[in-house]
Amino acid sequence: MERTAATRLAAVVTSSWLRPEPSHLPAQRRRLHIYAALAEKERRLIGERTRLALAARAAQGVQLGNRRNSREAAAAEHQVLSREADAFAAHVLPIIYSLRASGVRDLRGLASALNDRGVRTVRGGRWHISKVKNVIDRRPH
Repeated sequence: MERTAATRLAAVVTSSWLRPEPSHLPAQRRRLHIYAALAEKERRLIGERTRLALAARAAQGVQLGNRRNSREAAAAEHQVLSREADAFAAHVLPIIYSLRASGVRDLRGLASALNDRGVRTVRGGRWHISKVKNVIDRRPH
């Protein structure tokens, strides 16, 4: 006999982390079954809404999914990310070069100086040795 999600949830909860009083056990099991049944119904409703929305979009002629080969899509994404990284490096490298000219040579010192000046990384974070090294390694050859 196949166990439903509600039965499995009740079995897991009552056997592992919930140690109820024996007099409360039937009520707690019923409550867990109700919660699990509601969760299962919600999952089904979400699936139905998603299918209907996708069908409506397809009926409007919208192309759904990625029609390109996944390798081609990954290569295109890599090119976009690479161009963005190059543009960011071109913006930050002059600052790094000026810091080097002022006597800051090591990566830790460069990271600290960039943080002190309020220069943020491409994602808005703080500079670390590895991030400084990555930008320096990206410089045009």
